Amino acid sequence: MILFISNRVNKIEEYKNILSKRQEDFFSCSDLASALEIIEVKLPDVIIFDAQTDNIKNIIKHLKSVTINTSFILLCSDIKPELTKSVNAFILESMDENFVIATINANIKTKTSMDKLSETNKNLADSLYRLNVLYSTSSKFAGTLDKQLLIDYMIEGLDKSLSF
Repeated sequence: MILFISNRVNKIEEYKNILSKRQEDFFSCSDLASALEIIEVKLPDVIIFDAQTDNIKNIIKHLKSVTINTSFILLCSDIKPELTKSVNAFILESMDENFVIATINANIKTKTSMDKLSETNKNLADSLYRLNVLYSTSSKFAGTLDKQLLIDYMIEGLDKSLSF
């Protein structure tokens, strides 16, 4: 999904036409409240901000705090040095349509990779926790011959780790 934030109707229509060639959902809005309503329904892959939108710095700052792995692109006439740390890419007003699509595609690929990495890290953390539980259990009973007590303790540990 691509979200375009602008208060210029002609830019919204222009980007709607450019992005109609992609098989992505396209949404547009002109302020933070509308953007938050859209994000609440579905988290966008890419958010394109029009630099001429009122209060753009605060909108970017707020949306960064409520999105995960979303790529931020700024549409502007020239690169704004104060926003270089806030966005992932820039689209210049005079940029060719093919470069605009290529920039958006690259940012969607980055978002997809970040999502996969996040999921892999989550699975790794879960596996490490389970391994730690099993190691702790086996260490406690390394010299014990009471098999039933060992089995009961391992079952309890596995239940706790699975419920985690």
